[in-house]
Amino acid sequence: MAQQWHPDIQRRILPGPTAHAWGLVGAVLIAVCFASFGILIVGVGLSTVGITPNDLPYLYVALVVFLMSVLLIGRGSFSPMFWAVERRQKQERAEGYTTRLNAVYEDDVAVDVVDWRSGRVIRMAHEPLVESKYLVDKQAQIQDRIRLVRAEARAARAGLLRGPEGPS
Repeated sequence: MAQQWHPDIQRRILPGPTAHAWGLVGAVLIAVCFASFGILIVGVGLSTVGITPNDLPYLYVALVVFLMSVLLIGRGSFSPMFWAVERRQKQERAEGYTTRLNAVYEDDVAVDVVDWRSGRVIRMAHEPLVESKYLVDKQAQIQDRIRLVRAEARAARAGLLRGPEGPS
């Protein structure tokens, strides 16, 4: 008989940034890329009106930030961020878990899906989700589980801080 899910099941996760964390870094880089591109567009637009030599360093900084973020984001599988996420995801799957939440909505996940913050299991391997044809129902179930595992982790940390005899 398979073990049933409950919020205090915990996995040992590999040290260092998780695949989910690398994905967040990639999302921040995309936001930085768009912001710096916007600054460049505004700067080039202002340069047609009349820009002073004192304003040029700001445009150079925006250009450098834009180019660096484009290089890191890359295009598809030619991206250093893609390589970092994929490498870490392969390491996690070899250990029997994943921290990528996009995998949680698949019908048959072969590994445990683990909360990247607490290391607690959100969905066990091969565990069926809510029987529904709507993704919204599955998302609601997963969000409830994430809230439960993080509350359990907070309670466990609070218990460790209070000591074994309870609150003082």
